Amino acid sequence: MIERKLMLIALVCLTAGGCSKQVGPDSNTEVFQTAEQAAAARKEKLLVDWQEMAAKIANGERPDIRTSKAAGFALHLSADGVEQNVDLTPLSEKLMSALGKERDPLRAYLLEKFPAFDRARLVKLGFERVRPMLYPYLVNMKQTTSLAGLDNCYHSASKRRTIPGSAEWSAQTQLTA
Repeated sequence: MIERKLMLIALVCLTAGGCSKQVGPDSNTEVFQTAEQAAAARKEKLLVDWQEMAAKIANGERPDIRTSKAAGFALHLSADGVEQNVDLTPLSEKLMSALGKERDPLRAYLLEKFPAFDRARLVKLGFERVRPMLYPYLVNMKQTTSLAGLDNCYHSASKRRTIPGSAEWSAQTQLTA
């Protein structure tokens, strides 16, 4: 009988105690986000991650150029007294559609931007100072045509020669440091 009374008292205490008034991590409703807020926070984190990845790719591809993060979704390139910001916002949709394979569009976009930066460096340094850094870059006709599609400056500056046996080659110059 005493056991029954103790069990009854314990049952009443447990049901009356119910929920505690302690404040836990889920008790503050202001920490919860709406779907739009969560999507915006996720996109912001992705942009920061892509910006860091682009900086690493640029530093890996071109160690002679100092690359750092700029305000917004951009990179800051600097070398030999020339500074330039590269806006990455045109890539955001490509990167969203290529989740898990972001390196390829970033690398292709940066490789498009480097020639203009190199030309600005060449103008700043002057030909005599840059002359030891120039070297010929031999390409075949197919590569010359593809270079002409990317950058008309390379195509117009190239000198094409025909080698006996109907093989053609073009001499290109690139700046190296």
